[in-house]
Amino acid sequence: MQYSVLSQIYDQLMVNVDYEMWASYIESLILEQGPKPQNILELGCGSGNVTEKLLEKGYEVVGIDYSEEMLEIAEEKTEEFGNNIIYIQQDLREIDFEVYEIDTVISANDTFNYMTDIKDIEHVLTYLYPRIKKGGQLVFDISSQYKLEKVLGNNTYGESFDDMVYLWENFYDKEQKLINMEINFFEKSEKEYKRFSETHIQKAYTAEEIKELLQKIGYENIKVYADFEKEEGYNNNSQRIFFSCRK
Repeated sequence: MQYSVLSQIYDQLMVNVDYEMWASYIESLILEQGPKPQNILELGCGSGNVTEKLLEKGYEVVGIDYSEEMLEIAEEKTEEFGNNIIYIQQDLREIDFEVYEIDTVISANDTFNYMTDIKDIEHVLTYLYPRIKKGGQLVFDISSQYKLEKVLGNNTYGESFDDMVYLWENFYDKEQKLINMEINFFEKSEKEYKRFSETHIQKAYTAEEIKELLQKIGYENIKVYADFEKEEGYNNNSQRIFFSCRK
């Protein structure tokens, strides 16, 4: 799903997220799988919050995202890093580039949940496999079924800013394992509020589904973590599941 209106306030919504911690956690999972990489391919880089932290750590990063609006924000945010960052606007379901010998691939914050057909996830992970160098690492996360169904599902959120109000309504379909997120924005003008709407859909996958897929493609040393914990493992109440493996 392309962020258009939401891109305008995304960073405000995520202001309490500790991206330094997130990037450091991803780095720790990378280093458990092999030597420190020089370059990182980041899938679903969004507005560049994790990207920026990785650049500060000295990595060269290529960021891919579907949203042109989010990439414009990311470019402004990371302009000082010059040639160490390249952004590509592309739908991951149609991923297409001729780069090989990639040191590491990462993805943070639900990118794979936005692929509502597991065949699309399989396509992306299969496409990447021959392009990652031998021993290269793959680290990514998903929001768990518990989070999408029990925490976010059928709940409503809202917040007001100086010139905008948003209302975020979620509806979870247990049969399809899909969460439909209806987001309405009310932007203040001189005499009235203008309304904008976006719909985002995510799919809930189990850790077992994703792990079996990684094994099928040929990834090795597959480890599963939850909620930024250092020890492997997860439970029925885990909200964010991390996968770490290598080629």
